[in-house]
Formats: sequence, structure tokens, C-alpha cells
Amino acid sequence: YSNSYVMPYEKGFYGGGQNTIRAWQLRHLGPGTFQTNETMLERVGDIQLVINLEHRFPIVSIFEGALFADIGNVWLVHNSEEFPGGQFKFNQFVESIATGVGLGLRAKISILTLRCDFAIPLFDPGMEKSQRWRPPYWKLNQITTNFGIDYPF
Repeated sequence: YSNSYVMPYEKGFYGGGQNTIRAWQLRHLGPGTFQTNETMLERVGDIQLVINLEHRFPIVSIFEGALFADIGNVWLVHNSEEFPGGQFKFNQFVESIATGVGLGLRAKISILTLRCDFAIPLFDPGMEKSQRWRPPYWKLNQITTNFGIDYPF
């Protein structure tokens, strides 16, 4: 970095996937309020904020259920022609926070937890302003499935 204008790709942050905002596919969220219909574009940023809230409840034996909400996004430090709306601006910070909700199934096996999560976007800053609240537009094919292996906590 030091004199670089852009962070190296391997040091960048991404949104989406099983460990950040689960309602988006891996590297499909952000940066900021960037809008595109292109699905194969990998999106990375210089700044990341992720808040995961999760409530687990017992089902039977080693199985637990989970209700969760994920909040956050990635942003760029500098303005970019490639990602318009991706720059972090404190006065536009709140409207660029993505929110996803979902439910999951956990299997707690002694030293690890296997998890399967189903999530859907609640608020998508990458949509037109009138369509950012997603519940009226929810469809079954918009549910994102994520699998993960974690340490139990």
C-alpha cells in the first residue's frame, strides 16, 4: 500500500458468503450502493463492517435451530469509475448498510459445529432507492444457502 491508490486484491474485503452477510453469494455485495445486474462481477472493498446477530435454540439431540440477522457492507476509500456509489461517505453511511435475515440448522459434534443457513436480503443498498426494502419482492429463488464448519461457542 503506502503510495498505492488501490488496495491489492488479496488484501481487500468482500461481502456475502457464509462468514459475512449470508443473504448474498460470496463477493456479490457492495461496495457501498453500487448497482449492477451483472452477477459474475467480483466486488471487493477497502473497508468492511459486519454485525451478525444469531439466536440458537435446541431442536433434538445434537441439532439446534438458528434465527439470524446480518448487517454490514464493504466500501472503497477512494471514488472509483468501476464501482460508482462504492466510496465510503459518512453522511451516506446508513443508507448503504445491507441487511439479511434467515434461519439455519446446526449439528453440534464434539469439537465442531456443522451449519446450513438459508438467508434472504431484507434491505439491499445495491437496488434502486424505491426497491431497497426487499420483502415485497421476495421470491423463493432469492434464498441463498450457505454451508459452514465452525468451532462451537
